[in-house]
Amino acid sequence: MSIPIQGTSQSSSANQAPGILTNVLGLPSEVTNIAPYGSSVWGAANVTWGWSIQLGSGTQAFSLSLTSLAAPIANGTGTGELVYGSVSINYAGATIYVSVTVSNYTSGTINVTEIGLIGTIYLIYYNSSDQATINTYNFLLSYDTFSTAISIPPGSFATFQITLSFSG
Repeated sequence: MSIPIQGTSQSSSANQAPGILTNVLGLPSEVTNIAPYGSSVWGAANVTWGWSIQLGSGTQAFSLSLTSLAAPIANGTGTGELVYGSVSINYAGATIYVSVTVSNYTSGTINVTEIGLIGTIYLIYYNSSDQATINTYNFLLSYDTFSTAISIPPGSFATFQITLSFSG
C-alpha cells in the first residue's frame, strides 16, 4: 500500500492526487480547502496510512467487492466487545506479518469466526489558521473465516496474525 501512495507523488506545486489514489482507491482528486504551494495564503495537506486487524462473529462468502466484515466485533469492554491491543507489523524477505492481541474483559465468552486486514488512509488538510480537517477512508485488504470459531473466555486473551506473502 505504501508503494502506490508514496511512489506516485505529484510535484510540490500540484494540488491534485495521482491516479492510483483517485481511480483505484476512490479518494478525492483535488484538495479544495487549501491554497496552492507558493501562494500568499498558507495551507498544507498530508496523506498517511495505517493497518489494523478487525475480528468478527459472522461469516460471508468472499468477494473482491467486500468492504467490511459481516459482524465486526467492536473495541471495548461492553457485552460482546474485545479490547484490541496495538498492531504489530514485522517482515522477513517477501513476507509481512501483521498481528494483534485482543482481551475479553466481559462476563461472557466471545466467539471469533472471521478476520480482516483493514487499511486506512488519512487525508489531513491544514488551513491558513493551522486547523486540521481529517478525512479517513477504510479498505478491506484481506478477509477470511475460521472453519471452527475461536472462543475467548472471560478474562482471557488471544493473538491473531495475518501473513501476507509475495512471490513472482
